[in-house]
Amino acid sequence: MNCTTRSGRWSSVLRRWGSRGPPSPDSSATSTPKEKTLSVDRTPDHDRVLARAGLLGLWLPLVLLAVVVVAQVILLPRMPDPAAVHWGPGGKVDGWGPAWSFPLLTALVGGGIVVLTGVASRAGRKRSGGPLDLRFVSAMNLWLVGFLGSLTLLLVVLQLDLDDASAVAVPFWMILPSLALGILMGALGWFLTPRIEAAGPTASTPDAVALRPGEHAVWLKTAAMSPLAVGLILVAVVSSFAFLAFSLVAAAASPEAWVIGGSTLLLGVLVTVMTVFRVRVDGSGLSVRSAVGWPRVHVPIDEIATVEVVHVNPLGDFGGWGWRFNPGYGQGIVMRTGEALRVTRTNGKKLTVTVDDAATAAALLRGLKDRSRA
Repeated sequence: MNCTTRSGRWSSVLRRWGSRGPPSPDSSATSTPKEKTLSVDRTPDHDRVLARAGLLGLWLPLVLLAVVVVAQVILLPRMPDPAAVHWGPGGKVDGWGPAWSFPLLTALVGGGIVVLTGVASRAGRKRSGGPLDLRFVSAMNLWLVGFLGSLTLLLVVLQLDLDDASAVAVPFWMILPSLALGILMGALGWFLTPRIEAAGPTASTPDAVALRPGEHAVWLKTAAMSPLAVGLILVAVVSSFAFLAFSLVAAAASPEAWVIGGSTLLLGVLVTVMTVFRVRVDGSGLSVRSAVGWPRVHVPIDEIATVEVVHVNPLGDFGGWGWRFNPGYGQGIVMRTGEALRVTRTNGKKLTVTVDDAATAAALLRGLKDRSRA
């Protein structure tokens, strides 16, 4: 039997055939696995957590950043021209630029990251319930404000009323207070953001596909990141180019600037190649690989303990998109918000893949698992 189903922008294909070989292209039938209902009802607790997370992960960081930017703008007349904007490994000035670079950097980098992560983490949360954990977003954004805001403000204060900024040294130990402040604010954001469990079941277990002895079956699917996630990656890549250009100009094309900028661009490229993954379920188990063939992961059928369909929020559950890890949810290949296939191995390790038509994949995996242990 050849069964083809469609959901969203991508088509998923489930093909089954007996020991005589694959079916002809024109032979087809349709079957849909039975699935238990997933509970996604909103509760007052969800509204409360969303409000608190919005305050700690979005509005409070933006207000604090605005205070820092305003303070930097007020202090601009007292800064030298040009101002020191880059320091080498030894803490000595090796790059100069306009004084307004500091409020611009704070507003664009700090504010941009806070807005993007704060808004993206709430995508889909206003329409669904289930478990809710946005502590990571609050912690990350408050850490960013504490570290970046205090550090850039410190660099401005160190140059006040100077005619020549070349003597302003910034040894590594002067960065430690900003780092400590960021860690403290991040910890407060983590512990002050409440987390709730779901009021009902958060996972569904589709009925296993019944497979006859000698019958073969394979399920294929392409999982791609949402336009929002791709947009965030593009922003990161463009910011990397801007950072590289600024570093090269400010540091007179020093080797350190090339290393930092080049490493950032390389990271952006590596992340970009992981925006599309191929998912395959067959008699050998579950296989997931990127469009370029790496990275990839395979879970053998005899190592699968349970299979279920869950609802995933990238930032809320895994801290972002791509190849992720969460201590509670295990390894995750997270492309977008929505349904996902979650496989728990016999050793307790978990793999979560956000993919459309996950119920069909889960039903087939259960059928293959049951037959292999019969």
